[in-house]
Amino acid sequence: MSYSAYRSMDELWLASIPKHWDNRKVKYIFSERVEKGYPDEPLLVASQNMGVVPKCVYGNRTVEATKDLHNLKLVRVGDFVISLRSFQGGLEYAYYQGIISPAYTVMIPSELISNGYFRFLAKSKLFAESQIQLHGSPISLSGLKRTVRTWWIP
Repeated sequence: MSYSAYRSMDELWLASIPKHWDNRKVKYIFSERVEKGYPDEPLLVASQNMGVVPKCVYGNRTVEATKDLHNLKLVRVGDFVISLRSFQGGLEYAYYQGIISPAYTVMIPSELISNGYFRFLAKSKLFAESQIQLHGSPISLSGLKRTVRTWWIP
């Protein structure tokens, strides 16, 4: 895709961006979803390779919850999930709706961002490493919200 005007960037990994992109802190582009009480939704898995997908798609490589399903968090298509292994692979994008472990943080993106762009950014080595440098391991929404670093978003 080509844009009419670009601005130069002082980033090792990014030489220029479209001029109309905005610079925002993460705390302004995400809120947390803590909806529970959906025991009939499918069980989801947060996978570094596949994103957030149904357990039946991922396979039998994880323990399956069989009780207290009403305590699991609701995830909607387009949400991002911070898993317990986020320090290794960034944030996971939800391709399906369902329920996931209450140990995970479910993030709702605002209309300010392009999910496709942030999905790519959130899986980048730069994103994961910069968050760990700033806040330690693992990545957390509170850590992301405290960061002074801003992200260029379409």
